[in-house]
Amino acid sequence: MGQFSQAHAQLVDWIDKTLSTLDGVEGEWRLYSDNGTSGLKHIEIALCKLRILQNDISAHQPSYEAILTAGAQILRQEDSSAAASTQPMIEHLVANWSKLDERTQQLFNELEQNRAESTSRNNDMEKWRLWLADLLTEMRTNRPIGGLPETAIAQLDEFRVIQSDVEQRKPQFEEYLNSLEESMEDLKRSEVKNGKEDRTISQVKKLRADWKTLQEKLAEQEKKLRQALEEALELSQGMQEMQDWLLEAENHLAMVPPISRLVETLETQLDTHKTFNDSVQTKCQFMKELNNKGIRMQLSCEKKDAIPMKNKLVSLKHRTDKLAQRSNERLRTLTIALDDSRLFFVAQQELIDWIEEQLKLLDEKETEKMGTGDRIRELLEEHKKLQDQIRRRTGLFDETRQYICFKLALKYFLKFLG
Repeated sequence: MGQFSQAHAQLVDWIDKTLSTLDGVEGEWRLYSDNGTSGLKHIEIALCKLRILQNDISAHQPSYEAILTAGAQILRQEDSSAAASTQPMIEHLVANWSKLDERTQQLFNELEQNRAESTSRNNDMEKWRLWLADLLTEMRTNRPIGGLPETAIAQLDEFRVIQSDVEQRKPQFEEYLNSLEESMEDLKRSEVKNGKEDRTISQVKKLRADWKTLQEKLAEQEKKLRQALEEALELSQGMQEMQDWLLEAENHLAMVPPISRLVETLETQLDTHKTFNDSVQTKCQFMKELNNKGIRMQLSCEKKDAIPMKNKLVSLKHRTDKLAQRSNERLRTLTIALDDSRLFFVAQQELIDWIEEQLKLLDEKETEKMGTGDRIRELLEEHKKLQDQIRRRTGLFDETRQYICFKLALKYFLKFLG
C-alpha cells in the first residue's frame, strides 16, 4: 500500500505539472490568437511544444496503467478500510489522466485546424503574389506595337482580355487584401513590442504596392495601345487617300488636251493646270508628312508590319515624285508656249499692220502724177527704201508663215488621231 501511494502521488504530481505546462502552451498561443497576430510560426511553435508533452504522456502511459493494475489488486486483496482509501485515489488519478489526455488532444486538434487555415492563407497569398508577378512581367515586357490596323486591333483585343480578367478578380483580391491589412495592423503593433518585424507585414505591403503598380501599368498600356491603333488607322487611311488621289491625278495628266497655240486657250490651260499643280504641291507635302510618320512608326512596330508599310510608302512616294515632275514640266511648257504665242501674235499683228500701211501708200503713189524729174527721183528713192524694208521683213514673214503652217498641220494631225 505504501509503494502504491508513493507512485500514485508522483504520477498525480506529474499530471498537475504537465497540465500547468499545457496551460502555458495554450495560453501563449491564445494570446497571439486573441490579438489577431497568430501566424503559422506561432502555431508551429505551439505544436512542437505540444508534441513534446504528448511524447512525455506516452512515456508515462505504462506507469499510469501499472498504478491502475496495482490499485485493482489492492481493492481485491486488502480489507475494506484500505479499499475505501484506494478507490478515491484511483478515481482521482483516472479523472486527472483523462482530463490531461482530453485537453492535449483537444489542443492538438485546434492547433492542426489553425495550421491548416494559416497554410491556406499563405497559399492564397502566394497565389495572388504569383498572379500579380505574372501580370507585371507581362506589362513590363517592351513588346513592339502594331503598325498595321489589324495588328494593332489584335493587340488591343488581347490586352482587353487581360484587363477583363483583372477587373473580374479585382473585388475578390481587394477584399482579401483589405482583410490582410486589417489583421496585419495588430500584428505590426505586436511585433513592435517584441522589437522585430514580421515578414508577413512586408509581404502584405508588397502585395499592395504591386497592385497599385499593376493598375498604373494597365492604364499606361491601354493608352499606348489605343494611341498605336489610332496612328495605325491614320497612316492606313492616309496611304489609301494618297493612292486614290494619285490614280485620279495620273489619269488627269494622261487625259489633258494638247498644248494649244492660241493665247486665249493657253491662258485657260495654264490657269487650269496651275490649280492642279497647287493641289500636287499640297499632296507632296502631305506625302512627306505621311512618310515621316511611317518611318517613325517603323522603329517601334513589329517587323512583319514594318516591311509592307515601308514598301507601300516607298511606292507612293515614287509615284508622287514622278507625278510632281510631270506636272512641273507641263506647267513650264505651258508658260513657255504662252510667252511664245503672245510674241508671235504681236509680231504677226505688227507685220499685218505694216503691210496694210505700205499697200495704202503704194495705192496713193500709183494715183499720183509723176510731175517733174525731181519728184520722180524722190519716188524712186522711196521705193528703194520700201524694197529694203520688205527684204528685212522677209525673215519675219517666213517665220510667221512656217509657224502658221505648223499650227495647221498639228491641228489636222491631232484631228486625225482623235
